[in-house]
Amino acid sequence: MIKKIYLSSIFSFAVAGLLAQETPNLNQEIVTVGERELKLKDAFKANFYPTEVDTVIKKENLTYDFLPGFVKTSFNPDTIQAAKLKVVEPLSKLYPGYVKLGFGNYTMPYAEAYYGSNRNRNGMFAVKLSHISSKGNEADVDKFAGPFSKSTGAFWVKRFLKSSAFSAKVYGGYEGRTLAVNPEADDVNPAPITLVPERNFLNAGTQIAFQSYKKDQDALNHHEKLDFDFFADNSTAADGFTATEINVSASTRLEKYYNKEIYKVDFGVEQNLYSQKDSAYKQSNTLINLAPTISTRTDLVQVDLGLGIFSFFDNGRSYFYFVPKASAAYTGFEKYAVPYAGLDGDAQINRFADLMNQNPFYGPVEDLRLKRENLHVYLGIRGRISDKSSYNLKVYRSRKIDQSIYLPNAGTIRSFEVAYQSYNHFGALAEYSLAFAKRFEGNVAFQYHKYSIDQLLNLPEYEINTELKYNLGDKLLLKTGAHIVPQRLNTTTLDEDGDRIQSNLGSIVDVNFGAEYRYTRRLAAFINFSNISNNRYLLYPNYAVLGFNVMGGLNYSF
Repeated sequence: MIKKIYLSSIFSFAVAGLLAQETPNLNQEIVTVGERELKLKDAFKANFYPTEVDTVIKKENLTYDFLPGFVKTSFNPDTIQAAKLKVVEPLSKLYPGYVKLGFGNYTMPYAEAYYGSNRNRNGMFAVKLSHISSKGNEADVDKFAGPFSKSTGAFWVKRFLKSSAFSAKVYGGYEGRTLAVNPEADDVNPAPITLVPERNFLNAGTQIAFQSYKKDQDALNHHEKLDFDFFADNSTAADGFTATEINVSASTRLEKYYNKEIYKVDFGVEQNLYSQKDSAYKQSNTLINLAPTISTRTDLVQVDLGLGIFSFFDNGRSYFYFVPKASAAYTGFEKYAVPYAGLDGDAQINRFADLMNQNPFYGPVEDLRLKRENLHVYLGIRGRISDKSSYNLKVYRSRKIDQSIYLPNAGTIRSFEVAYQSYNHFGALAEYSLAFAKRFEGNVAFQYHKYSIDQLLNLPEYEINTELKYNLGDKLLLKTGAHIVPQRLNTTTLDEDGDRIQSNLGSIVDVNFGAEYRYTRRLAAFINFSNISNNRYLLYPNYAVLGFNVMGGLNYSF
């Protein structure tokens, strides 16, 4: 019985052990009946210790032997058509000087000479002389174009230093003009125009500049300029100049790059002395300007911010002006479209020399004012259509103060008096240019103007300018251009009673064509046709340009 119970217990423990392996559950209750004996077996224990095993593999010394041998090879190139070798000539020699001589109708001789050194590390220089004159057209009473003569000369030199440069220029010029006297005649007995002796202008001066080119990031660069200009008018006096003007100006610019921005300060002083010999009139004008500017550049935006400050002294009177200066451009569209906008202003002395360049038939001038441009605002877009063409579109508006205009003088001599006007000016500009390497270049520009006044001004409503150039193998150079302006109605003349009335100066259609044939590298022949349409338009009331004229000549380089 006891044996049965013992076997039964062993079987029960064995089954329980099997069940425990399959489903481990320690929370079990075992019930036995009868006597039993429990024994606990000894646990298995490891009786060895870890030992260090060396894993470094010993490198065997291997030797290699090369056996000599020969492999036969062959080369079979593919045949192609023979190529033609074009021998490129060396670069054309640069000649430092040239002489240009020509002659045209209206008894018009022309001469020009130039000589300059090639650029080098030390510096360079150049000298240039020119002359042109014409007998004019004296027979036309209504469209008088009198004789004229103009000669100029200049010498220029530049010297390069370690981190700066020095330059100087000396120039001079002489110009002669002829005034006309209204004929005293009627339709039955016409009378020819009588001439006033030549009106001579003498201009001479010098310019000196010094500029630094320091490349250090913390460097302060500067640019100084000193200008001296003398202008004289010998119109009617027999024993000297009737009017003289001496203009002296000095300016400096300081520029520094700091923290990705460029800081600039421009400062200048201009002194203008004007006097008349006959009337003993004298005028002294002084203009002082100061313009600080901050500029920043990024990959997408270019911004300039500044202020223009002007102080003007006129024969004991003083004036003070300031104008804001700002501009911005967005370059995010690469070079195809660059929108830009800005506002600025300016102030300048109405110099006697500038008035004579505007109209050489002015009479005595006794008031030189300060001309200003207040709040010039502009908006535009420029860019490239391709790598060969570019464009520029712009609209602008400005307020102009004391701008010089000319009015006919009362009397028989056809001269003018200066007057000053203030007005608003709105304009638009469209430009397009095209270039194919050195072979073809062309550009066209259209300008539209609208003014707030409609009298006393010789100002066009719009104007068109075109220019085309074509180079045929560096042998034949062709060029043509046109200048077109509609009727100009905003000029006044004097009637028989001396009252000012509106007049029509007519339109301008001036087309020209020129050609140059290079016989050798040194010798070339040229011919120019000007005012092909023979439109003798009036530049000023009673003074017209020459009609169709042609000039031809030679150009020799040395």
